[in-house]
Amino acid sequence: MSCKQLYRYIRSEITEQEFSNHIRECDPCREQSEWIRQTMDLLDEKIEVPAGLTPKVMQQIKSVPWPMTRRFDPGKYLQLAAVIVAGILLGVLLGKNADSGTLLTKGKKDKTLNKFIEYGHFNDNNSLYRF
Repeated sequence: MSCKQLYRYIRSEITEQEFSNHIRECDPCREQSEWIRQTMDLLDEKIEVPAGLTPKVMQQIKSVPWPMTRRFDPGKYLQLAAVIVAGILLGVLLGKNADSGTLLTKGKKDKTLNKFIEYGHFNDNNSLYRF
């Protein structure tokens, strides 16, 4: 529906008189307002509830076996947190003694690496060996 007059009427942007003049000419608004009126009429109807219906429904609800709910188990989360913390600490302790400068030093340990560094493959932007 492209017409927005019904929505404007519901939001009280136009008066009832303006809307009644509009629905004389606009079929979609007239149909929708009729559906709304019929729905409201259904909701206003009084329904008689048979005697004994409420206790019968409540008894059926009580007889339904409810599934056991899972309780929160903080032990699992504490174990996971302990493993993560231990992993981080182990990584820090092992990494503290690591010598990360040996790759780029010009020592005599590895002559091929020194030649590689001398030729400037680390600095060449088009090199396949650039890290």
